[in-house]
Amino acid sequence: MQRKKQINFSMISGFLGVLGVLSLTILLSTNTPWIFLNIIGVTIVFGGIFTSLLIMQPFSQTIELIKRLSTSIYGYKYEATTTVLEVLDLAYRHQNNLNPNKSDDEILSDGVDMMTIGLNSEDIKKCIDLRVENFESQLTQEAGFLISLSKLGPAFGLVGTLLGMIILLKDIGNLQGDISSVGPAMAIALCATLYGVATSNMLFIPWAEYLNHIAHSSILRGQIISEGLYMISEGRHPIQIRETLKSYLNKKEQNVLEEKLSVIENHTINSEDNKVA
Repeated sequence: MQRKKQINFSMISGFLGVLGVLSLTILLSTNTPWIFLNIIGVTIVFGGIFTSLLIMQPFSQTIELIKRLSTSIYGYKYEATTTVLEVLDLAYRHQNNLNPNKSDDEILSDGVDMMTIGLNSEDIKKCIDLRVENFESQLTQEAGFLISLSKLGPAFGLVGTLLGMIILLKDIGNLQGDISSVGPAMAIALCATLYGVATSNMLFIPWAEYLNHIAHSSILRGQIISEGLYMISEGRHPIQIRETLKSYLNKKEQNVLEEKLSVIENHTINSEDNKVA
């Protein structure tokens, strides 16, 4: 139930901002920023996450999930008022026996096709509700996948910390005045923790929240379309449909809807006056 794809600049800006903040913090805190790059820590955290994914589910499903997640770079702008206007336009056209306008929304377009071929209102509503439910399930699965990754990052960071502390304590027992091995052991411990916590809180959790937001918006959009098409198929008056669909909007969105409807009505009246003249 998606509109035309457009680059999700908000997500890209967010990820770049996270990298920028982290990089700036590191550059301002030390003259040797490369000390934050620890190959052993990277191997423990990211290698551990990857191998855990192989255990969690089949490799083919993991690859498919990653491919679907990569499409998040494209954003979908969901505006409830726009959806209501599209449904109302369809209602007015249906009442006046006019051909419906082409919609970019797949669900709405398919619903119009089902009305055209003569499916009854109950069947149309059932089909649309099922489509919305499946789309929500897909987004929820992707969000759950990211939440799982957000738990794995800190967990393997802790593993790296424990390994580093074990190495550190062993070396302390064998120091004999040489403390050169203490630094590398502490670097493994702290860098692994940093990598795990940073990837979890700066990448996976925000990404999962974004998908949950899209899922919520998609449900609302689907409910508006489902209810609107059902009422149109039942032959309800456009004013009744308008008042019903307004209940899905908050106060601000209702005001925006009324303003847009006023503009459309004024434009229609002016066009009719020009025809008469």
